[in-house]
Amino acid sequence: MSYRIGWQRIWLPSTEDVVGIQLERSEWLIVTMLGIMKAGAAYLPIDPNYPQRRIDYMLADCGCLVVIDDALVSEIRSTRWSGSFDPVEIRSDQLAYVIYTSGSTGRPKGVMIEHHSLSNNIEAYGLVGPHRCSLSCRYVFDASVVEIFSTLCSGSTLFVPQQELVMAPEDYATYLHRHQISHCYLHPMHLEQIGTVLGSYDEVYLKKMLIGVEGIKPAAIAWYVKAGVEIVNGYGPTEATICSTFYQVKQLEDIKTANLPIGQALPNYQVYILEPEGVNL
Repeated sequence: MSYRIGWQRIWLPSTEDVVGIQLERSEWLIVTMLGIMKAGAAYLPIDPNYPQRRIDYMLADCGCLVVIDDALVSEIRSTRWSGSFDPVEIRSDQLAYVIYTSGSTGRPKGVMIEHHSLSNNIEAYGLVGPHRCSLSCRYVFDASVVEIFSTLCSGSTLFVPQQELVMAPEDYATYLHRHQISHCYLHPMHLEQIGTVLGSYDEVYLKKMLIGVEGIKPAAIAWYVKAGVEIVNGYGPTEATICSTFYQVKQLEDIKTANLPIGQALPNYQVYILEPEGVNL
């Protein structure tokens, strides 16, 4: 299906078509994601800095029909539109997004996530707004999905800082304080540096923080616990929709392991503990 915008024709995807997003970080990244999903399609995040060979493989592998880049967004924004689109019914078992693994053990693998799985994860995270949230993750990583959609679904405000700022711990800590960010994800390698800067201010605006990806030492979150920040350690593979388990940190004295525990299974999930031979305990 296509609609005319001025002298242009805009193609609209059909249900569960895969549409690529290759954009720099801005509010238009979020608008584009929502537009694709509202049309009943699934979005495929593509890092503009990926090697072209990887991009070509991803597009061919998932049958991506079109890629929305900054040039296309700029063209659409500069065109006057008047009209309406037919409403699209979106079922819970339809694709929401396709995200590719890093490919560190071979070719990247496309993981297809449906709306009901995403909704389950957002509900498990339990964000009830309004809050001020910051997008820390690169949008090609699945942790960004819970950052973005838990914020929007809770009626909160999403801040989208540039990635270079996020990767500079001291500068990002200043950003979080200046904008009074209450909820965000922080990468384990930046926890102590950001906590040191935030601890130098009189006010503590941070209320809840999602962490994960790798093993985290209790000492790395000591300042946050003392400051009363709610900390959720998430664990799980991309295939299981971002996280499979959550561990809510309460008292560091309760943790008897070298790294933070991974916690308990999310609602509608089951966790199996296996012996080295793969037998369920």
